[in-house]
Amino acid sequence: MGKLQVLTAMAFALFAQNHVDIAVIEAGLGGARDATNIISSSGLAASVITTIGEEHTAALGGSLETIAMAKSGIIKYGRPLVLGGPFLPHIEHILRDEASLMCSQVVSAYDAGIRATINGLSMFNDRPCQSCDIIVQAERDLKLSIELLDVKLCMIGNHQLHNALTATCAALCLRDQGWKISDGSVRAGLENTCLVGRTQFLTSKQAELLGLPGATILVDGAHTKESAKALVDTIQMTFPQARLALVVAMAIDKDHLAFAKEFLSGRKLDSVILTEADVAGGKARVTPASLLRDRWIQASEELGIITVHNGMAEYREMFDDQLVTSLTVLEHKTLLATSKSFALSMKMAYQILRRVENQPGILVVTGSLHIVSSVLASLHELS
Repeated sequence: MGKLQVLTAMAFALFAQNHVDIAVIEAGLGGARDATNIISSSGLAASVITTIGEEHTAALGGSLETIAMAKSGIIKYGRPLVLGGPFLPHIEHILRDEASLMCSQVVSAYDAGIRATINGLSMFNDRPCQSCDIIVQAERDLKLSIELLDVKLCMIGNHQLHNALTATCAALCLRDQGWKISDGSVRAGLENTCLVGRTQFLTSKQAELLGLPGATILVDGAHTKESAKALVDTIQMTFPQARLALVVAMAIDKDHLAFAKEFLSGRKLDSVILTEADVAGGKARVTPASLLRDRWIQASEELGIITVHNGMAEYREMFDDQLVTSLTVLEHKTLLATSKSFALSMKMAYQILRRVENQPGILVVTGSLHIVSSVLASLHELS
């Protein structure tokens, strides 16, 4: 028995000892062959498939179709399936065909009668939140109904609203099976949900602890093309005019080029500081900052975006003892810099944003949940 199987068995034993009513089990890589998939139909309330992306294609057959087949392995006979999406038509067809073979009723967050809208943004507890309406009137396979107006979500972005809608559909599947879940409970669950390291804005006090007073800092563990686009869209929605400085570290097995293109094509970036963070406590899967720089240079060239990076005379003019001294050369250009220290990288990005007065800026730490955890661990040590 491998380590993952042992950890899964320990988790299930812990659930049993604590007599949990409902356990939310996230399948590991793929789902079909994952240790968590030992759950039988009688023990499953519903399966949820949120998205199908290109991550882990090598391990799951090399295509979106094989990933879809692997993920559909969590569908159980006679148990409902909740689809998040959006999916490509042929991918959704694969999932619905598998559900049909398993006699599983399907509810999709994109079915007719199901909708969610963002009404506006506001600040709550020193962080932005979004006011949303979530309405479910499903009639296709399952008859589900709820109307939640002015729901305040601290997890912002269209993708997070869609996640909230998917979670609402899953809760309604439980209610359809006899669980006593009120509309108020669904609302409370959504409004009190947060996910560390995902579209997480640090407080002003946390920014001060990091030695970056007055900075607006967003940490997000995005590390795929799809999650990068979702993050860019969220930033555009919340701070459409703000200047941006990115601090990026990534694992070696990610699509660095596609990730860079999503950010570079989204909006003007003041700077991108490419750094390194241990992956799972080690160096084996860390992408060298110099390699990330090369990928960002390649992405900028393919998109026709002008950057300033080392090897250029303009770049050398900007630095004195590793501190930014002049930004006149950066007008209409993006600075690409490297540093093996994520702490120094954040200070560099902070200084770049501070050089232009009276223009708000956002410092975004992204590329890996590991660099996000490094930031949060630093806060824990400092507090």
